[in-house]
Amino acid sequence: MRKLFPADYMFFPQAFILPNQLSNLLNCFSRSKVKTFILKPDNGSQGRGVVLAQSVRDVRQAMDGFPGSNLVAQKYITKPMLINGFKFDLRIYVLILSCDPLRLYLYREGIARFCTERYQKPGPENLSKNCMHLTNYAVNKYNPNFCFNTNENETSKGHKWTLTSLFKTLSIQGFDTTILHQKICHIVVMTILAIVPLLQHNYKTYVGDDNGQSCFELLGMDVLIDHRCIPWLLEVNHSPSFSIDTPLDLKVKESLITDTLKLVQMDPQGISKLRQQDKKGAQMRLYGKSPPLPIAMDKPKHTSKLNQVVFHLNHDFEDHEAKNMGKYECIYPSHDKKKQDLYNKFLDGAQSIFSHSFDMKVKETIAKVQKEHNQEKKSKNEETTKVDKCKKAQRDARMAALAAIAISKNPSRNIMLLIGQKSLNQCKNISKDIVGSLPRLKKTQQFDQWLSTTHTKPTIINKKEQLELRASSPLESVLDCENRRDFVENVMVSQEKINQWQLKNPL
Repeated sequence: MRKLFPADYMFFPQAFILPNQLSNLLNCFSRSKVKTFILKPDNGSQGRGVVLAQSVRDVRQAMDGFPGSNLVAQKYITKPMLINGFKFDLRIYVLILSCDPLRLYLYREGIARFCTERYQKPGPENLSKNCMHLTNYAVNKYNPNFCFNTNENETSKGHKWTLTSLFKTLSIQGFDTTILHQKICHIVVMTILAIVPLLQHNYKTYVGDDNGQSCFELLGMDVLIDHRCIPWLLEVNHSPSFSIDTPLDLKVKESLITDTLKLVQMDPQGISKLRQQDKKGAQMRLYGKSPPLPIAMDKPKHTSKLNQVVFHLNHDFEDHEAKNMGKYECIYPSHDKKKQDLYNKFLDGAQSIFSHSFDMKVKETIAKVQKEHNQEKKSKNEETTKVDKCKKAQRDARMAALAAIAISKNPSRNIMLLIGQKSLNQCKNISKDIVGSLPRLKKTQQFDQWLSTTHTKPTIINKKEQLELRASSPLESVLDCENRRDFVENVMVSQEKINQWQLKNPL
């Protein structure tokens, strides 16, 4: 989105994903000006594993501490706004009430979290001081300087303030908190718009077409204010902490959760009914009956009736939201037409990016499947070829073994045993000495006489000769128990086969 709208998406610091964009990050350190980056593990939380880096060596050390993990390297804002010399950030709560159509609500109350050590510009001597640079409550609460709130009315004391108290302090210092609030709302909307196409796609994939009220999400956004009172988005937490360690936490988070449940219309009886319906559907499927469709999936037969239903549902939701917003305020869709037209432009841009990315992902998936199919087909062919070669080698080995038997027994007598083989030429190629040992008979009568006195009966190699062959032949593994039967069958030559060979091969 920053590439598509560079002037509008400048509300978050420059960031790189490691190790994919490691070279781009290292190029930033090659310049003469010292730059500071804050490195965060992709799967980390509560400030665990977060370090500051000002050199290539610092980056390498941070990556070595998380082998095989992705890290986010974000440019560190070196001039934050300070109150009493301490750095702080804001935890802003945002409710995505529905994604199709998109409806966003910003909670007017939040928490300001302070560091427990006075801020100094990052340098080699203080890069490792997390309580000076990190505002995470999980990091600072163990510092001896941390001051807990003793009651819910202490909203501007200690190291946790309410958002309302912070804005009052900024107003006293001369900052326009109304403009600051508008900028924060704008940042929230712009951030969510960038992922709306993906949210809507996933919603329709898993939930289907309904009134858009089946799911909601409560996000925690961390915003840092710099010395010019400009807000910067640091990160978005999809599972913000709702732990209560102080009375101030209870005051803010209890009202937040209460207003959220009222706004999303959580009905315990409805949940119970849904579970009973799922159980009934499972029983009906077990007995071979089709379960009834859920009420949300039933479609009216006429389009006009469907439109009327959607119209009344939307108006009912709007009326309900207006009566149960509590401390929430609707920030999208905007009542300002000019601002809404601007948001629509950004939404169209996000849709085009998603469509392009989705198409590319589909093409990559298809190419991957085709590649795997081709590799599987190639491996099958190679395996088939290997099996065929193995069978051919076995046949050749049996023929060679037969030839060896013939030579060792009586070349002029046993060569005729090979005549009945289907691969006579193959046998001749194996041992030319066998062919050369035949008597050179020029007349048919002489051959018949020689044949009648020598080969009138089929010759069978007995079991003892088979064992001797197995013991002496290097092709012992080929002549296994299964192939011995073939071996015996191959050396049995009938008079009929000899006569057929004689007709085809006259001397």
